[in-house]
Amino acid sequence: MKKILLFILTFFIISCATRVGIEDYNRYAFKLLDQNLYKEAVYYLQKAKNEENLTKKEKVKIFNNLAICYEALGEKEKADEYYKKALKLEESRFVKENYEDFKENNN
Repeated sequence: MKKILLFILTFFIISCATRVGIEDYNRYAFKLLDQNLYKEAVYYLQKAKNEENLTKKEKVKIFNNLAICYEALGEKEKADEYYKKALKLEESRFVKENYEDFKENNN
């Protein structure tokens, strides 16, 4: 019994000490996107967005994914805002294509 309690305590301490990374949030949000759980994905992407020390590439990925979620939720202004934020940081081909599709579908 003591060994089991010690194992559970050790597991708990290790899991508390492990920092959830930006990629973890983003990966989970992407899985939610695949399941059309856009509001839930927004929640995790917002958490990722608020993390400290984000790289430019991480911000672009998060902003692009937030834009996709807001577009799917019908929140066109927020989608436009996040596409523009992503493009302002980096004019990646992927984000440009997403934004062009967004504009074409919302005229």
